[in-house]
Amino acid sequence: MVVLFKIQLAHSHKLEDFNLQWCININLILILILLIINILLIINIIIIIIIIIIIIIIIIIIIIIIIIIIIIIIIIIIIIIIIIIIIIIIIIIIIIIIIIIIIIIIIIIIIIIIIIIIIIIIIIIIIIIITTTIIIIIIIIIIIIIIITSSSSSSSSSSSSSSITIIIIIIIIIIIIIIIIIIIIIIIIIIIIIIIIIIIIIIIIIIIIIIIIIIILIIIIIIINIIIIIIIIIIIIIIIIIIIIIIIIIIIIIIIIIKANILITHSINSVDNSIYNNDFRMKNSVRGISVI
Repeated sequence: MVVLFKIQLAHSHKLEDFNLQWCININLILILILLIINILLIINIIIIIIIIIIIIIIIIIIIIIIIIIIIIIIIIIIIIIIIIIIIIIIIIIIIIIIIIIIIIIIIIIIIIIIIIIIIIIIIIIIIIIITTTIIIIIIIIIIIIIIITSSSSSSSSSSSSSSITIIIIIIIIIIIIIIIIIIIIIIIIIIIIIIIIIIIIIIIIIIIIIIIIIIILIIIIIIINIIIIIIIIIIIIIIIIIIIIIIIIIIIIIIIIIKANILITHSINSVDNSIYNNDFRMKNSVRGISVI
């Protein structure tokens, strides 16, 4: 101001030509320019602070997103490992159950075969006992008849009676033998029928056990598939939620950036308009400074 005052005084030939108002106006313009520069510096500092805050917020959000994604990936990996372990345990249990069932079937079959063998042996022993007793009885009867016929041989009609008795004895023996053969055939048929029935029962038991095993396996497979489908659906839902969260966060970041950009632009434009609307000679240069 002092310099401007001296310049004006030096260029004035008379004291009346000294333009104090012009000097004051110039000084006011310089003061206003200094104030505008200070305001622009403050605005720039605020803008820098806002940009730094936005950058920090974006970095924090990105770090949070990365941490969330890592946590979710770890959770999904743990879920998959648990599913695999559960499936392995279920398969082992199924194998153990099937082995136990097969062992039980084999034991049952062995027991049934042993029982059949014992029954057959008992029946054979009974047949032998019956046949031997019948044979012994026949022999005893024959001996008795021979003794009786020999005692009565002194009589006149001994020959005729002895021949009749011999014929009777032969007929009796033939009848007894036929009866024995019929009994043996009946017993053999009964044994065969019993064996066939036991074999049929064994086959039916084996078929029932196999059907039960197949039903158990089908049920277990269905349960495993349902569990896997549920877990896959849960994982898909988690992934969709993560994607939605990430999209929301990105939208929030974009909105924050747009809001900050609007705020900064609005502050610059407001200062620029306030400077530009004033009627000063240096308004173009000052406007250039404010835009920068």
